[in-house]
Amino acid sequence: MDSIKAVRENRAELKVPNSKKAHITIVTDVPEIYAQSKDFLIRLASASSVDVVTNDLENTNGMVSIATADAKIYMPLAELVDVEKEKERISKELEKAEKDLAFLLNKLNNEKFMSKAPQKVVDDIKAKEQKAKALIQNLTDMYNSL
Repeated sequence: MDSIKAVRENRAELKVPNSKKAHITIVTDVPEIYAQSKDFLIRLASASSVDVVTNDLENTNGMVSIATADAKIYMPLAELVDVEKEKERISKELEKAEKDLAFLLNKLNNEKFMSKAPQKVVDDIKAKEQKAKALIQNLTDMYNSL
């Protein structure tokens, strides 16, 4: 089931151990499928409990949201991580990613390097630059959502 995979991927991204359970709320137009799968969700997605609703939640502040093809899944962030520790962890990752990006931009702005480097090396560095920018954006979004 896509929802279990999505929850597990999100938990891994947040570095939440499987032993830490969290309540899951699923908003979907097909509640029957999810209602029948509650036991699987509890077991495989490390949920403490599961609610299945058809109307979107009014207040999603402080919640992690995960979108799948036929549902939106919400988990309270405070049940998953210590928010202050998570902010600290993200800040460190963001600092490292920004240093990596500065290093790559330094290479790309170095005329001697650019004139001597093979095109494949330049293309690899440009690809790394794009990945670094995407990582910085994701980390910034994660930090701001806390």
